[in-house]
Amino acid sequence: MSADWQVLDESAKVGEKIKVKLLDSRETEMKIEITVSGYYLEEVMADQTSCFTVDIPGSSVLMQEGYPTVSKLGKLICLPKDCEVSLEVLSIVEIESDLPGLIVPSKGHLTRDINPKDIEFKFASVYEQDAYWPAKQEQFSLGKPFQFRDVRGIRLRVLPARFNHLQKKMKILQKAVLALKFHSKDDSKISYQPISASKTYDKIYDMFLGYPNLRKNSKQDGRKLVVVTPARYKETIQPWIDWKQKAGYEVTIHTTSKRDRSFEIKEHLKDLYDYPSTRFDYVVLIGDASYSGYFENCQPMPTFEGEKEGAAADRVYVRLDGYDNYPEACISRISGESEEEIANQLDKIIQYEQSPLTSNWSQKGICVASDEGHHKDWQRAEWLQNGGSKSQNVSIEKNGLLANGFTSFADVYDPGANPAKITEALNDGSSIICYIGHGTPTSWYTSGFNNDDIHNLTNKGLYPVIWSVACVNGKFVHLKECFAEAWLRKKEGGAVAVEAASTNESWAPPCDKQAATINSIINKSASTFGAQELVGCLKAMEIWGDDDSSEGNKMAEQCNLFGDCTLMTRYGQQAPLEVKVSYEANTAVFHVTSKERALTNAIVTIYSEDFRYRVSQDVELNGKATIALDSHSKDKLFYTVVSPNCIPLVDIPLE
Repeated sequence: MSADWQVLDESAKVGEKIKVKLLDSRETEMKIEITVSGYYLEEVMADQTSCFTVDIPGSSVLMQEGYPTVSKLGKLICLPKDCEVSLEVLSIVEIESDLPGLIVPSKGHLTRDINPKDIEFKFASVYEQDAYWPAKQEQFSLGKPFQFRDVRGIRLRVLPARFNHLQKKMKILQKAVLALKFHSKDDSKISYQPISASKTYDKIYDMFLGYPNLRKNSKQDGRKLVVVTPARYKETIQPWIDWKQKAGYEVTIHTTSKRDRSFEIKEHLKDLYDYPSTRFDYVVLIGDASYSGYFENCQPMPTFEGEKEGAAADRVYVRLDGYDNYPEACISRISGESEEEIANQLDKIIQYEQSPLTSNWSQKGICVASDEGHHKDWQRAEWLQNGGSKSQNVSIEKNGLLANGFTSFADVYDPGANPAKITEALNDGSSIICYIGHGTPTSWYTSGFNNDDIHNLTNKGLYPVIWSVACVNGKFVHLKECFAEAWLRKKEGGAVAVEAASTNESWAPPCDKQAATINSIINKSASTFGAQELVGCLKAMEIWGDDDSSEGNKMAEQCNLFGDCTLMTRYGQQAPLEVKVSYEANTAVFHVTSKERALTNAIVTIYSEDFRYRVSQDVELNGKATIALDSHSKDKLFYTVVSPNCIPLVDIPLE
């Protein structure tokens, strides 16, 4: 049945999201206002029992089996360094009204290999108690402080709806003012640490309440890459390393032996991360994890076993600061068992970034989805394309992908999804694939598209980036070639980057993660494959929790990136660069434009042929980069200019 909007604030729009506003921020206290403008009330059936849902836009739901499905809000907040924190409710207004019936109980977090229709509803004893649930003292709570790279933070949880089924009453939060109190043995020393964020992470930090108010030092370049590789692949990866340097990355190579286990590799990464001069932004692992019984020993490139469910979790490598589940860098894997498999993948990456095809393929996409779930998977896929959504916690911004560079999507939805439809759309060219459905280690169960279909693709040069919500598509340990690996290993075809889970994903939470990633593409808050996924990861932890047993941590551990996390993704129409160069003594001045407009996100790198001399710089807001040349360099110099969605200028002699 249709949902009815229940108004709490007459001046607000229908469907307006719950608001979290920073009222005041001081060294020892932060005041926050939370406002609920209204909610949707909808009658639903729980087997043969008529029930209701109360849906507050912008919130997720507390999914505890047998208990009422209640709204839940999570918010990440900046904290001062070296302090303890407590929470105080300064004021609260709740609106009490009649409860029209039972609030539908949750079936808990079910994984996508379980059909929710096969699980019966249960009603816990709370339905028979003369008390509001959740209890008042549980309405506002804080998690544990954590460190996410430059930012110290904490997660606030709010439960804005409470129910008493015996009295048939409900209370909905209209407004509350909270105070976070900061304490230390010496309160005079409590302070927010000045931020020296890299450009990669500065925009990501914006999701933290209070971050815009922090004192900022000069931004770092955000282009330090650590490559972890077995010795036998060093020569194979060199052309890709050279290209990364031309594209502006400072690359450090760490060579492993057959005896190195994952925690020993992590110790080396931590040593690099702990020093500002070697602190990195990205990590790329080279090699597969083979058939050893323990993830930490799998050669040639081991992984970790996650805390939540024992998932193969590369992200644990970059949990480097504090005892928490937040990563300090982006990480991905070039998974191969031979020099040829590694080389094929890196060749595709170089071609994708350096010499893209100039047809309209990057303006086309593919959505593959099942017709199951609530809401149905294909409906969620439509939101990605067209924007919005009433009750998905992360709604798609700015009218979706079709209003932001894309002209068409091939919709391969059940019933009727099949491999032929996907193959045709892929070979015709698509820059992105969003999948929401069922999976196996070697296929998209929704459609039946599998490894054999990937091996037969002919989409040379038309390589998509894939965001997959499915079970075990990325089960790369103890399997010769999983589905995600097949996409990357396919020579002259397949995909250039894939995000996929190593274990069974849940129904709704991964869709929030995927939606946040798509929003980062739409609003251009992240331009690399790794940063786009990191936005989704952090949003998942904000919404669904960040402790070891949470759904948020489950997604952080099970979702692995296959490909190059520094990959500058291509979505929407490509535009050629026009670069003008002028000289003043030992200074080169670059004016970077595209279609007669200054580019503000281009990177200029000048280098000698052997890279002994190399300097890289971002252009300024006027599209200008001024680079002082080393007067001692007598070598022939070249320059390369790269920018998202543009055709780069590569190896141009600096006359």
